Amino acid sequence: MKKVLFIFLNLIFVFAANAQNKTTKNPLIEKPATSSAVIGNDEPIYKAPDLDVQPEFPGGVGEFIKFVNSKFDKTKLEPGATGNLKTYVSFVVEKDGSLSGLKILRDPGFGSGAEALRVLKLSPKWEAAVKDGKKVRSSYNVPIVGNL
Repeated sequence: MKKVLFIFLNLIFVFAANAQNKTTKNPLIEKPATSSAVIGNDEPIYKAPDLDVQPEFPGGVGEFIKFVNSKFDKTKLEPGATGNLKTYVSFVVEKDGSLSGLKILRDPGFGSGAEALRVLKLSPKWEAAVKDGKKVRSSYNVPIVGNL
């Protein structure tokens, strides 16, 4: 009975969080007429379909997973956290490879969202995206999984 109640309350939380996210304006989503949006400066932020070369963590996806696993501190999570806590985050890879605009898109709780952001702030510079032969700012979404 406790498990059913726990699952029910989690579903209510997820639906409430999704409803709240739909009312929040996101300039990356709300500009369907163009392939880019401007956030914080005059340079456009490009999305994946519009890029010639995608942004990449140094060494590729495998190295990114190793980096996250080595830096994600499970001891910082709240008691009661179990299983795979998958946090979805969004950020901008700048032309110099630095990350900006870090944002949690979906947080399973237990402090995993805050820990995912902390890990991303430690990230080395990425390889910037390329469009028409020039480095550009690009949006990037990724799940961060804290396996317990």
